[in-house]
Amino acid sequence: IILFLLLAAALPLPAQQTKVQKKEVPASKARADASPRITTTLGNVLSNTIARTKMQQLLDSSLHARDQFNHVYQVIGFDLGFQQNGTFIDEKTGQSKPVQDYVSFSFRASKPDTLWRNRIRAEMRPGDALFFDKVLVKDSKGNKYLSSPLHFVIAP
Repeated sequence: IILFLLLAAALPLPAQQTKVQKKEVPASKARADASPRITTTLGNVLSNTIARTKMQQLLDSSLHARDQFNHVYQVIGFDLGFQQNGTFIDEKTGQSKPVQDYVSFSFRASKPDTLWRNRIRAEMRPGDALFFDKVLVKDSKGNKYLSSPLHFVIAP
């Protein structure tokens, strides 16, 4: 009897397996549940190399955000970075060397305040760059998302 029990315990016995049926989700529902791909524009302009005069006009525009289905999102905040390119004279060698200065600020609105717009407009030179990062948007239900960043370079 003991030998029989040992042999019975050592034999592999297949367990009953139930087949799990997959539920197919309609493509339209799957797309609606997925996170949207949101694109940011300044006015109606995407990231680009842009003329100084055009950028000075665009600074008064609001950021806009839309998803791949053309749904509009409200911009509720963003980080603005302004990179200036310049030169300085090295006191030891007397040679001119390039230097970059970067200032940034977080805004809780859809465009920079008047003080920042006026400062950037006055100091902007060819080769400088503007960065609109961490663009926070809200949909009609109150859900918050991060939208795509923008990068503008001032054309020479």
